[in-house]
Amino acid sequence: MANVEDKIYIDLCDDRWRVVEITADGWKVLDDSPVVFIRNRGMASLCEPDQESDISQLWNYLNIDESHRPLVTAFLVTALRQQALYPIMVLLW
Repeated sequence: MANVEDKIYIDLCDDRWRVVEITADGWKVLDDSPVVFIRNRGMASLCEPDQESDISQLWNYLNIDESHRPLVTAFLVTALRQQALYPIMVLLW
């Protein structure tokens, strides 16, 4: 993952060296990465994102109370940003 100006790039780690570019307007898959990523042998490719999906599908796999879902969503989005302060999620059950 890399932050460049107001954009976030996520390396899909596929053979074609594609990346996902995320901006305030949305996201798209790029065939040519504006960022040079370093990979190691242990990295596996990520699934290509689907424009039809949304974050609500995540709740089918996580046992998160509906009232806490906005906090978890905010954590996930903030975790993508490179900044001086990083969020910490504490899970209690």
